[in-house]
Amino acid sequence: MSLPLLSRIAPLLFRRQLSTTTASIMADKQVIVTFKKGASSADKAAILNGVVAKGGKVVDKSDADSSIFPYAVVSISPDSFAALQSASLDDKHDVIKGVEEDKEVRIQ
Repeated sequence: MSLPLLSRIAPLLFRRQLSTTTASIMADKQVIVTFKKGASSADKAAILNGVVAKGGKVVDKSDADSSIFPYAVVSISPDSFAALQSASLDDKHDVIKGVEEDKEVRIQ
């Protein structure tokens, strides 16, 4: 490959790498949505359907109707995560008790 050709291709490769890195930063977050114990199955399903309607994905909903700890795991954009989390703060949401990022927790 000649040097002039390489000098024309290098900026394109760098730009592509930069856009890939930016996309990785904005990747969806896996999130745990905890439901209030008194919430109905229909209300929980409506929340999960809303997540899907906004481009998210329901990863696991097998414990959504648990009487001990009702929750679902979803994959959503960082913007949707922030909106859902703020909507559940201060016990203002009728169905959602809390929203937190699904990550490893360690104890000492």
